[in-house]
Amino acid sequence: MTPVHSSILLICCLGWFGWNNTGSEKNPVTIPDDDLQKITGKFSSYSQDGTIRVSFYNGTDWMVSDVDITITLVKTNVVRRFRVELWENQKEGANWKRVQVPLKPYTTAELEGQIGDFASGVASKDDWSWGIVSARGYKNAQ
Repeated sequence: MTPVHSSILLICCLGWFGWNNTGSEKNPVTIPDDDLQKITGKFSSYSQDGTIRVSFYNGTDWMVSDVDITITLVKTNVVRRFRVELWENQKEGANWKRVQVPLKPYTTAELEGQIGDFASGVASKDDWSWGIVSARGYKNAQ
């Protein structure tokens, strides 16, 4: 084989084994930092059962499966990481069931996750902060 053919073979193999992977619905991948910057959020609510809700805008071409956030308690400087996801109720036969669905490109939706009693002592919005750490998803096949 000539070097040109070897290079072509290497590029084909890299693509075949998922090194330029855009993931799938069943196997989401980490969204690159360039696109992660286009996912923005605004805190919605925290309920006594330990559920946090955050409204996210997905400004990317990715179907976002989940978003990892950190919450920092300002007074103690304790930081923990949590995952938030988009859930909806779907009818299955005569019953309803709750299923995880992706956040579609260029849409806004409220994602939720369990943080337990981590923020139970927080009295005001000045007592804590949060930020997006990473997101996972996939691109639809064209």
